[in-house]
Amino acid sequence: MQITKIGHSCLLVEDKKRILIDPGNFVFMDGSVRPEQFRDIDIVLLTHEHADHTFPEALKVIVKNNSPKVVCNAGVGTVLDANRIPWMSRTTGVRMIECRHGTLPDPLPTPQNTGFVIGKLFHPGDSLWPGEDIHSEILALPIVAPWASMKEVLDWARQMRPHMIIPIHDGFPDYLDFARGFVRRVWPEAPLQGLDGKPINV
Repeated sequence: MQITKIGHSCLLVEDKKRILIDPGNFVFMDGSVRPEQFRDIDIVLLTHEHADHTFPEALKVIVKNNSPKVVCNAGVGTVLDANRIPWMSRTTGVRMIECRHGTLPDPLPTPQNTGFVIGKLFHPGDSLWPGEDIHSEILALPIVAPWASMKEVLDWARQMRPHMIIPIHDGFPDYLDFARGFVRRVWPEAPLQGLDGKPINV
């Protein structure tokens, strides 16, 4: 399996298939990544409906160029229906786990959030609270969010005991270096990988 962090919460997972997770709007903001760059994508997985994870404008291009299966929960499906993007609720080779989205400040609604297990990798979306007991070797860990403290993030990561951590939900330029530096300071041995955007072979 090869995993490449594209940006923010977006990962490209390559094994027998090429799977793209959460190509949200933060991925495309600075123009260094364009939807047209994604080729031979077999499956697109979307954890929840927020624009930094589900970006219909980019998805339309990705779907047009690749004809992938788009897999998501019903909340995301409502957004995709409104944009005439076909989707399905499950696919083979991907385990779907309901993961409670972190509670947002009032009056923002808290969306349905689905995590995905692909082989050794667990991508929880915007959650530290999976609805099932799970311990994966590789954890995609959201490290900057308005719905969780850094203490909660690190406590959960230590509890999960992964062999590798790929930081996600870190596409906030003003906070990126701070968040990564803080993790290194309080947990020097944290097995962080993928920060340089190069593929990781696992």
